[in-house]
Amino acid sequence: MEMGFNRKDQRILLAMLAAVGVFCLFYFLISPQIKAYAEVRKELAEERAKLEKARSDVASYKDEIVRYERASEKLRQVEPYFRQEMRDGTNIVVLGLQSAADNVEITGIEPGEIVAKKHTLEIPLKITARGDYQNVLAFFSALGNLPNLSEVRSLKLTALDNQPGAVEAAVALLIFSAKDPEGQAYLEEIRRWSLGRYNLFAPAGAVAPTPELSGHLRLPKPVASSNPSSNPSPPPEPGQNGDTGESISGSGAADRNPGGLPEAGDFFKK
Repeated sequence: MEMGFNRKDQRILLAMLAAVGVFCLFYFLISPQIKAYAEVRKELAEERAKLEKARSDVASYKDEIVRYERASEKLRQVEPYFRQEMRDGTNIVVLGLQSAADNVEITGIEPGEIVAKKHTLEIPLKITARGDYQNVLAFFSALGNLPNLSEVRSLKLTALDNQPGAVEAAVALLIFSAKDPEGQAYLEEIRRWSLGRYNLFAPAGAVAPTPELSGHLRLPKPVASSNPSSNPSPPPEPGQNGDTGESISGSGAADRNPGGLPEAGDFFKK
């Protein structure tokens, strides 16, 4: 018996073949394109977000340049305060000059341990002094203008019972330095301030390091000779061996500033 396809069967077969063709076309061609299109749209959205951010950065670029220039200028102004040379003893002399100019007696200097911060090195420094109330205030106010970068953290004043108008003051300073070997050596030198003379048995020299300190040294009383008949050597002339020839109680502008030398306060002008 010969089997054949009638027209109805042919239509069904053609419909099935068309469905299979459409499925294959969608699965192998259209579906990958749809997935790729979705990924491209996602990437496009990300790139658009980056573009908007770049545009905002470009818009603020000029402001950033202005801020950078201002910060660089401030850095150039304060950077020298982090790199002061300490090994020549200038800071001690300037400190003595300021105390002499204000008629203040420094009774103690106590450096602390060096503290390493993120960008700087710091060392606490305690200074005690006594004198007239107004002079002490002026002296410690001037400490903020020392050649190195420093900050006054605390100030304590105590009245002296036996001296009307006189006070004893203690101030806590914080001295800053650059965080490098040079800055470390700078603060190490400050820590040595409390050591005094390196030779314990060497007598302290009664010599003013600068003329501005003349008349403000506390000189020891001369030792009386045990042999009255001995001929003591004559005292040195003023100006010999660094002696200024000033008396302990010398006062006045002429005694403290002979020859028109610059005042101690001039060292503290910025």
